[in-house]
This record gives sequence, structure tokens and C-alpha cells, in this order.
Amino acid sequence: MKNKWPKKVTANLKEAINLTINLIEENPRIYPKSEKENIHRAVILKNNSLYYEINEEQNVVVILSFFNNYKNPNKRKL
Repeated sequence: MKNKWPKKVTANLKEAINLTINLIEENPRIYPKSEKENIHRAVILKNNSLYYEINEEQNVVVILSFFNNYKNPNKRKL
């Protein structure tokens, strides 16, 4: 499948994802909780969101989903 996005757009998205993950690594509670209990939502640019949860027992952050904000939120799997 051929990439539909221009290289500059994908490079900007990759940079934004890396920045978001770095912020989460430094402070996992930096982003607000989503509508689902114990799941945080980080908006990456305006088009995409990253959903994650904090596992306190193992002291890790688990990325659950990467979602296009323009799609139907009922199709989001968390």
C-alpha cells in the first residue's frame, strides 16, 4: 500500500508522537483522563490522539490506542 501522506506530514507526525511520548515518560499524568476510567488521552497535533494507561504496580505506561480524531469515536477500541 502506497503512503497517502506527504513526507513532510509524516515527519511532523513522527516528531509530535516522539515529543508526546517523551512528555509522558517524564510525567505520566501530564495529560487528562479520557471518558474511560484510568485511561489518559494525549492529543497529538489536532488530527490524532494517543490513549494510554498507567500501571502503578509495574511502574509502566501502556499505550492502548492511536486514533484519528476525525473518525467516529464509537469505532475507537480501548
